[in-house]
Amino acid sequence: MSLSDYLKIQVLDWILRSGNDPYVSIHTGDPGGTGENEIAGNSYVRRQVSFTEPENGGCETTSPIIYRLMPATTITHIGLWDTEIGGNFLWGGQLVSAKMINEHDTFRVPAGSLRVSLE
Repeated sequence: MSLSDYLKIQVLDWILRSGNDPYVSIHTGDPGGTGENEIAGNSYVRRQVSFTEPENGGCETTSPIIYRLMPATTITHIGLWDTEIGGNFLWGGQLVSAKMINEHDTFRVPAGSLRVSLE
């Protein structure tokens, strides 16, 4: 069985737009089902984001996500959580291409560039 288009929209709306906007994490490897490989250090913290209303099977971020003063690392994945610290890992996905970050660089995800969908 698979989810209907209607149910996909309802699930996305409930998870991403139910009044508790999720937090975006960045990872140095596949976060798997638990959110592992999350970056740590310097001023890194998860960033809270808002999403558009679901359409065409997905939602997109409404504003840029900015991480300043990053530790030196290579980012390969992004994740979603229900809280800024600790909490429950909700979703993970691989970047189109890995991004190398130098010490104290800024990592920016432009508005609309993070899209969450149900396949």
